[in-house]
Amino acid sequence: MPNPLNTSKPIQLLLAPPAVAIQEFLSQHRTWIEAVIGCPLAEAVTFEFHLPFDHLVLDEMFADIPVDSRCVSYRKVLKPVVVKWEIPPESTPRIELCMSRNREGAISEGRFGWDPHWHGTPLAIWLKDCSHALVSAKVAYTSHTEQHGTDFRPLLIVNKRDMAAVLHILESIEPPKRISMMGGRDIHLSSDEYCWDSVTLNANLERVVRQDFESFFRREEWFRRHNLPYRRGYLFYGPPGNGKTTAARIMAAHPAIQAFGADFRTAEYDPGQLSELFDAAAAQAPSLVILEDVDKVGSGDPDAMRHTLNSLLSCMDGLATEDGVIVVATANDPAPLSAALLKRPGRFDRVALFAPPNPEVRKNYLVRLSAGRLDALAAASAAAIMGRFSFAQVREAYILAGQCAFDRGDDVTPGDLIQAVHQMRREGRRLSTNGDGNDVGFSVNENEPEEVGVHAVNCG
Repeated sequence: MPNPLNTSKPIQLLLAPPAVAIQEFLSQHRTWIEAVIGCPLAEAVTFEFHLPFDHLVLDEMFADIPVDSRCVSYRKVLKPVVVKWEIPPESTPRIELCMSRNREGAISEGRFGWDPHWHGTPLAIWLKDCSHALVSAKVAYTSHTEQHGTDFRPLLIVNKRDMAAVLHILESIEPPKRISMMGGRDIHLSSDEYCWDSVTLNANLERVVRQDFESFFRREEWFRRHNLPYRRGYLFYGPPGNGKTTAARIMAAHPAIQAFGADFRTAEYDPGQLSELFDAAAAQAPSLVILEDVDKVGSGDPDAMRHTLNSLLSCMDGLATEDGVIVVATANDPAPLSAALLKRPGRFDRVALFAPPNPEVRKNYLVRLSAGRLDALAAASAAAIMGRFSFAQVREAYILAGQCAFDRGDDVTPGDLIQAVHQMRREGRRLSTNGDGNDVGFSVNENEPEEVGVHAVNCG
C-alpha cells in the first residue's frame, strides 16, 4: 500500500497566487511574529509596502567589511529611526553576495566593496517611540499565470495599536532620489544632481525648458483659480549627444519630484505595464514620467509601433484628469511618431529641439569643461573649428586634448584641442569609408551644414 501523506511536514507551494504564499509565510512564522509585534495576527495589519530595512541590517552586519555604499543606499535614512532588529531564532540569514567596488572614493584607487542582497529571512524592526516591533519580509511566489519566474510581495506586519505611530515614522523617511525604471534597474540620483549648470542650454531652451519647468511648482494655485489643468508635457528631440537625457535627469532630481521611467531602446512594454507606470506617477504626484527614445517604439515594426503608441496615447489621455504629472519624452527623430502624439493639445505643451551647439555655445561649454582654465579667447578659437560637433563630441575632444596635456604635464591648450578635433575628424572619415556610410560613435557627419540657430517650439 502507498504511504499516507505526512501532513505534519510543511508543503512548499511552487505555484501559487500571492495571497496563498503570504498565508503560508504567516503560518510558518506565526509564533515568532506574534511575539515580536505583541499581538495575535488577527489583531495585526499586513501592508504590502517596500522599505529596504535590510540595508541597515546589512550595513551593521558588514561593519568591518568593505561594502559598495550604493548597494545599501537607505542605511543613512533608516539609522535615525531604528532602535534595534532581530531575525527569527534558529534562522540563518540568506545573503546573495556579489563582487563590486566602493564608489565613494576615487575610482582609480580600486577599492573593493561587496554588494550584498538580503533574501528570504524576515526581520523584526523596532522603531523609535513604538511599543512593539514591526515585521518586514519579502514573500516569494511563482505565479501560475506569469512566465517570468519567481516574484516577491513586500510585507510590513504591524500591531494595530502601533499603526498610527509606525506610519507617522515611515512618512518622515525621505528615500534616496532615484528614477524608478519600468522593467529595469532603477537609476539612482545623487543629492546634488538638481543642478542646471551641468547642461548648457541656449537662450530659447533656457526659457522653454528650464524656466517653464521651475515655474511649474509655483503655478498650481494660479492654474486652479483659472480652471487650467495642472500638468505638463515636454518632447525633447534632436541628434544624440546634445543634452536631452541630461535635462530630463536634472528634472527627475528636483527635490519635490518622484520620477518614473521607461526606456524604449532596451525593452518593449505591453499596455498593462504602461498603464501601471502612469498610475504610479499619478499616485505619487508631483511626479515625472520619462519616456526615453520614444521614437524607438516598436523597433521599426509598423504594427508594433502603432500598437504601443496607441497604448501610450491612452495612458497620456488618462492623465487628463490627473494633476501634478509631468511627462518628458525624448527622441532623436520625431518623424516616426504619429501626428496624434505630437500635435494633439494637452499631450506635449513644449516641443524643444536640442540641436548641436553653435560656436558661441561651444565656446561657453569649453570654458565650463575646463573649469575656467581656458579663457574665452582660447575657447573661441577651438570652438570655431568644431563645426557640426554635438556637446558629446565637444566633450570627447576636450578629453582627448586633456590626455595630451597630461602626458606633457601641462594644462589643456587650444593647440591640444585643435589636434584632438583633427583626430576625431580623421577617425570619423575612416569609419564612414570602411563602413556603410552611417555615423559611428563620435564620428562627425561632414555633409551636414553647421547648425547656428537655436530652436524650441512653444505650443502652449
